[in-house]
Parts: sequence; structure tokens; C-alpha cells
Amino acid sequence: MNKQKDFISLEQALEQFFSAPVPRKEFLENLEQSLYAEPKMRIHPFSKLPRQISFRPVYAFLGVSVILIITFLAVGPANVFAALQGLIRYIPGYGLVDEKTPLRVLPEPVSVTREGVTVIVKQVVLSTEQVSITYIVKGIPFEARPMGTISDRGNLCVPVSEIRLPDGSRLEQQGGGPGGYDTGNNYQYIEKFPPIRAEDNQVTWFLSCLPDTVTGKAPTNWEIPLHFVPAPQDLPVFSVDIITSSPETIKSSFPTQATADIVKTAEPKTDGQNPLALDKVVETKDGYIFIGQFRQVLPAQVTNIEPQILDGNGLLQGYTIPGDINIETTDQAIRWAYQIHNKNITWPVTIRFEFAQVYCTDPQVKLTFDAGPNPQAGQVWEINQDYAIGPCKFHIDFVKRISKGYVIRLTGIQNANAFQISPWIEGPMFSGGSIQYPDHLDFSMTYDHAQVPPKGLITLYLSAYGPLLGPWQVQWQPNK
Repeated sequence: MNKQKDFISLEQALEQFFSAPVPRKEFLENLEQSLYAEPKMRIHPFSKLPRQISFRPVYAFLGVSVILIITFLAVGPANVFAALQGLIRYIPGYGLVDEKTPLRVLPEPVSVTREGVTVIVKQVVLSTEQVSITYIVKGIPFEARPMGTISDRGNLCVPVSEIRLPDGSRLEQQGGGPGGYDTGNNYQYIEKFPPIRAEDNQVTWFLSCLPDTVTGKAPTNWEIPLHFVPAPQDLPVFSVDIITSSPETIKSSFPTQATADIVKTAEPKTDGQNPLALDKVVETKDGYIFIGQFRQVLPAQVTNIEPQILDGNGLLQGYTIPGDINIETTDQAIRWAYQIHNKNITWPVTIRFEFAQVYCTDPQVKLTFDAGPNPQAGQVWEINQDYAIGPCKFHIDFVKRISKGYVIRLTGIQNANAFQISPWIEGPMFSGGSIQYPDHLDFSMTYDHAQVPPKGLITLYLSAYGPLLGPWQVQWQPNK
């Protein structure tokens, strides 16, 4: 049995248990009656125990649940969560890790120099969950830096990074991101890989080309040998505060038809749920990392969010997105992590989202019109209808035939720059694009010479991207 995995599973189970709603009185009464009604095994004090006793998993679960409830009530929620907080640590360059997880590291930085360019692997941290590599690059020649030209943009290096194991197998990069600047003002890159077996302590890290360089202007195909040892006791780690409940300062508000200046929308329903939650806070050497989620409870799918982070005086704070924190976006929520590099901050800190970029789609929202058996260029079909896909609302004036397809005229969008309509017609593939005018938006659907634009009864499906106004915010300050 893997004791470490069992330990982590117990922690996760406790967090899920304590975040679950309190069971109703009727449920507890029914559970009690069911347990008392269950037949009990009677064993004579002098009889031998049977060789095999059938033990149902459901009773094991109920027994553990009863123990957890008794422990929770006896110890108290605050003390239980205080104990759980002691189980998680933050390692710069690696991310969050259970304090009991065995770790291996690179004992010292490893560097390789080729043609005046040096790649330095500063840190490698390995656990049973992942491998994290932090590296920097020095001496990149000027001509290898992209200058923003069209030719450079199409010729930028797209690195392939992998770990090559002694048996010849390879592990491909599965994540990572920017690591910010170190104390020597060197930009750091962080890359994440699947875990490596405990017996593999000699590997080779392969990097096909250097990031942020023009292909062919800098050395390629870097191979750097790495050796791992058990992590020392003084490995730099930071404690993590687990936020045990949603702060009362979470606020959400929505625009009305009269006040919206981005998306016309009535007040959307969220089923009583706040979309924003702060889950963890890490106090680092020079600031703080805030980790949370934006739940998918709005009337349209949220695709992107951008925060404002303000101190207690309302002053904006600069932030970065830490590349060592694994951000997993699911169908239920967008996970986020923001790092501020400021220790002398006025509390409380407010993380605020003025709007969320949403994707509105509904297969039931469609436009059907009859183009006839032989539609001609310049022919117009008057539509003059309002359409609403969740919070995304707009008006279609008409559809016009052009030589290679159709144009849809849209109006009623107050800020068309921040709004994208994506109509599509079943059938041959088309090229689409929009042109904005002061009072309307034209979306064209064109077909190449090998395709015939559809005719007859045409069904036009609609989807849209646009910002949905909030704001939503959460406030936090240390318990000191």
C-alpha cells in the first residue's frame, strides 16, 4: 500500500467532507434506524472466530464517517483546518506539495555553453506527482531576438522539451510557465513533466531550441545531463493558508438594459451561488500568492477573466501569474493564481473582476430563411428580429447575398469592438469575418470557387463572445 497516496487521499476527503452541506435531520434519523435494524453477529465468549468474516464496504464508510464527525465536533473546525494547513507547503519553482511527500532535487545548478550561449538548469524538484525544471538562458545573440517583423513572427522557435530516461523512454512537457526574474535579473522558465520512477536518478533533459528566439539564429538541440538526490532538510518552503469559508465580502452585481455599456443583459440568475472563491494564500519571501477559482455559475460559459488587485487604500497592485502553480480549468470553474511582489501592503487586499469574457451558445437560437432556388448577388432578406443567447443580445436587420456567399447585418450592440458574433451554416466550410461600422456590424460568410454557396431553406446558427459586467470581488487579510 502506498502510504503517501493514502495520506493525501485522506486530506482530500476531509476537505470535501467539511465543505459538504450539513445533513438534514430526517436523513440522520433514517440512518440511525437503518443501523439499529441491521442484524448483529453474536459470538459466544468461548467459541472460535470464523476464518472469514464478510465486511461490507458501506459499513466501513459509515464507520469512518461517524469517527470523522465525532472528531470534527470534539476538536472543532478551526483546529481541524489548522492541522490540514500544516500539510501543504509551497516550493518556489515547483508549486504546492504535501509536506510528507518524499522529494528529490538537483544538488546544484548545471550549465552548458554552446556558441557563446549558456543554458543553466537552476533547480529541479521531483515528487511522486510531477517533475519541475527551472532554467535560464544567457548570451542570446542580438540577431536571434525577434524584432516583430512579419518574417520573424512566422519563424519563431517553438521548443520541444522532454526528459529522456535511462531505458530510452521519454517524458514530454505537460505544463509550466514564466518564473519571473531572479535576483540576478535573469528571466526564468518553469517546465512541468510527469513523475519519474524513484530508481531513475540519472536522466537527460532535451530542449530542441531556445524560447523567444528566431529559428536558426541560436544553437539548437540542447542535451543536459541531470542527477538527482534526496531533498535536504533546509529546502526553502513556505506555509499555505487554506481559506476555510467563503468571505462575506464576496459581491456580485449585474448591469441592466439601461446601464450596460458592454453587454445588454438583464440580471442573470446564478442559482444563489457566488462565482468567485479564494481557496489558498501563500506568503512568499517578497509578497503573496492568491489561489482561487471563478465558478461556472453565470448564464454563459466564462472563457477569460482579468483581475484588478487593490490594497486597502484602493491602489492597484501589479501582479504576475506564477508558472509553478498548476492551474486546472474544468467545466465547473476557471482556476486562477496571482502573485504580488509587495510585502508592505495595506490590508485588506481586494481581488476584483469588473467583467468576465463569456461564450454564448444555444442550438435552439437560430435563424431560418428561404433563399430560393437561385439566389442572386445583391438580393436581400429582411429579418428585423431581436436575438438573445443568454446574456448576449443583438438585433439582425437583414441577410444579403453577395457573389461568393452571404452578409449578415447586425445592430443593437453598444460596444461592437468588445463583441464577436459567430454565425454558421451547415454545409460546406466558409471563411467568415466582420467589419464594424459606427452603427452596425457586417459579418460575411464567403465560399471559395470550388464550393457553391447554400441555397433554398437556410438555417443560420448563432453564437457570440462578449464581456459580461460584474463586478465580483473577494477581500482577504492575514490573521495577525
